[in-house]
Amino acid sequence: MRIMKQKYSMPESAKWYKEQFKDWGWQKNLPGQHAQWMKEKAEKRKREEDKDTVFFYGGLRWDKTDAERSATRSKKVRSESEVIDVDTPGDILYHTPTDTALSPPNASSSVRPRKELKRKHVAKASSVFETLDTQSDSESDKEIEEAENLALSWQRLTRSKLAALFGSARTSVQLGDSEKAEEMFLTALKGHESVLGATHEDTLKVAFAFASFYVEQDKFTKADRIIEGVSRAHISKFAIVLQCGSDPMGLEIQGLQARTELLRLYNKFAHNASQSQEFWSAMQIAEAATSYPGITKWSKDCFKSFELMEALLGLTAAVLKGNFVIPAERLFKRIITKAENSFGWDDERTIWAKITVGIIYQRHKGWAFAEQWFKHALAASVAANGDEDGISRALYAALEKRHFSYLSDEGRPFKTIFGVCCI
Repeated sequence: MRIMKQKYSMPESAKWYKEQFKDWGWQKNLPGQHAQWMKEKAEKRKREEDKDTVFFYGGLRWDKTDAERSATRSKKVRSESEVIDVDTPGDILYHTPTDTALSPPNASSSVRPRKELKRKHVAKASSVFETLDTQSDSESDKEIEEAENLALSWQRLTRSKLAALFGSARTSVQLGDSEKAEEMFLTALKGHESVLGATHEDTLKVAFAFASFYVEQDKFTKADRIIEGVSRAHISKFAIVLQCGSDPMGLEIQGLQARTELLRLYNKFAHNASQSQEFWSAMQIAEAATSYPGITKWSKDCFKSFELMEALLGLTAAVLKGNFVIPAERLFKRIITKAENSFGWDDERTIWAKITVGIIYQRHKGWAFAEQWFKHALAASVAANGDEDGISRALYAALEKRHFSYLSDEGRPFKTIFGVCCI
C-alpha cells in the first residue's frame, strides 16, 4: 500500500483496497461452484482431448490444482450425479497453455508443463494503473462507431476484460514469466482486433507492447510479423483516402477522417520526409475546406457542417501533434473564424470548438498555449448563458486552476451533449 500511495497517490486503507478489488471483479478465492466447474472441465478436456487447461477468473490465473484445492475446501460442491457438460460461466475464460492464442474445444495443440507463479494483487493493481496511465483521454467518433459495429465480446471477453488481460500480460513480463505473458498478449491482441478493430488506438497499444516484448526476447521475426499485420490493416483501411479524392464534395468528411487516422499512425513513429509530405497535403486540404465558401458551404441549420468542423479539428490536432506548430495554429484560427461566421460567435457549437482547441493545446503543448482559447470560450459562454451556467463555471475553474477538465461537475453536462470525439 505504501508503494501504491507513493506512485499513484492511493490511500493506505485495507478497506479501500478490498472495495476496489470488488469493483474490479478480482477474486482472492474461487467460489465453490466455480471451482467445481473448473475441476470437472479440466478433467473432461484432459480425458477427451488430452489437453491441459488454465482458467482466468477474477483477474487471476487458475489451473486444475487450484480448482481442486478450492473445491475440496468448499461446502457447496455439486453432487456426483450432476451433469458437468454445462455452458461456461460468463465470467470465466479458459484455454490451453500453448504458443497459439485461445484454444476452443475443437482445436489441437501441444502442451508443455508450466511453473506456477505467486499471485500478487498489488502487482496486478500496479499494472492496471500503468495501463490507465498510457490510455488516451478520449476516442474519436469514428473509432467508437467502428467498435459499435463489431462484436461486443470475443471468446466471452468484453472490452474491460481484454484491458485487464493486457495488464496481466505486462505484469507477467515484470515477473519474468515470458511464456505466460506471450499467451496473454496474443489473446489480448486477437480480442482487441475482434472487438475494437485492428486500427483502433487500444488495439495498437497491445500490438506495439507485444512486438516490444518479442524484441526483448530476441524474437525479431515474430515482432516483425506483428508490425506487418498492423501496417496491412492500416493500408487496407485508409485506402479510402484515394476513394474520397475521387468525390471530394460527397466524401469530404470521410476524406478528412481518413487522413487524420493516417497522420495519427505516422505520429506513433518518427515520421520521415515522405511521410511529412502527407502532413502538408492534409493541411492544404484543410485550408481549402476552411476557405470561403469552401468545398461545402457551412450552414447553421445543417448538422453536416458541425461534423465537418469536428473532422477539421481532429485533423489539425494530428498536425499539431506532428510538431507542425505554426501551421496548426493557423488552421485552428481558420476553423474558429469560419465557425463564428457560420454558426455565430456565442453559438454552443462555436463554444465547443474553442474548448476543444484549448484541450488539444493543453494536452500537447501545455497551458501557456491553451489559456487564450479557454478565455475566448468563457467570454462566449457568459454572453450566451451567463455566469452561473455549468460551462461558464467549468471555464472559470479552469482559468483559476490553470487546467481544464471535463471531470468536474460543471463540465459533465456539456460533455454529455457533445463529447470530445475528435481528439
